[in-house]
Amino acid sequence: MQTIEAITEAEMVAVFLKAEINSTRVRHRILSVLHRDGVDRRIIDNPDLSNPHENAYRAMVLGESRGYRKNFRLFKQFPDGARWERVRLDQDDFARVKYMNYPYWIHLSRGSRKVSEAVAQIQHGIEVDGQSNRIFWKAADLNVWCDPGFTNRSNRRMPNGAGRVADSATRKNYAGPSWQRV
Repeated sequence: MQTIEAITEAEMVAVFLKAEINSTRVRHRILSVLHRDGVDRRIIDNPDLSNPHENAYRAMVLGESRGYRKNFRLFKQFPDGARWERVRLDQDDFARVKYMNYPYWIHLSRGSRKVSEAVAQIQHGIEVDGQSNRIFWKAADLNVWCDPGFTNRSNRRMPNGAGRVADSATRKNYAGPSWQRV
């Protein structure tokens, strides 16, 4: 893993929400907060990281929708004082990548939390709690989720490593936010 640069908490929150607002499983939570407050979703789709009011609002939305800074839901027992970084993961890093300790990912990975195990489960049509795996196949069709052994529905081989997101510039590495306990 190579650190590219430190990023702000505001950037992490913006990136997190931008991904989450397109999730069929959780977007309703985000959209309901925006609707309640009369705020357009552009605050998430096109974040202005230089605007402290927008940054604070997005952090609040992440808190209400996913428990950020509230020791709740996805962020239960999340460490305070995390340092956020943009990192590049190399091929060898993906054998060690694990999902968070969250029931959906634990079940999908057969208890290992390994992304590679979840990929195998998805390939075999295993679904968790009736949640469709369609989003994973859609991502594979877009050459986003990648694994040398993972093929999309068109039976095209994906070019990169297990369950990883291809960097849009190189299509070789993931370069995105991560956190480290300080």
